[in-house]
Amino acid sequence: MTSTINIDADATKESASILKQKISETKTLINRAMEAHTFMKTANKYFRKHGTCRGMIGITDEMAANLNRKVDAKSSAPYTSGDLSESNNDINLLKTRLSELQDSLQATL
Repeated sequence: MTSTINIDADATKESASILKQKISETKTLINRAMEAHTFMKTANKYFRKHGTCRGMIGITDEMAANLNRKVDAKSSAPYTSGDLSESNNDINLLKTRLSELQDSLQATL
């Protein structure tokens, strides 16, 4: 009976360790997604004000040229509302996953 309890305790510790790692990875993904989303909004704002992304702080002229090419006659900025909605949806899905992982970790403790 004692060996079964020790095995269960080891399995619980291992599960908790894996969950903690997944939580950390998910937090990193959320931060990256939020940074990308903020960049998209900043690039749109800069483009609307200046008519180009060239000169935007934090990007090279090559990056600015790529963003400028994304703008066509139908859009007023490099990133469409659909792009921003998809980005926001991805962030919300990651946050939901993080919450699920945190709940699972609490259940193992």
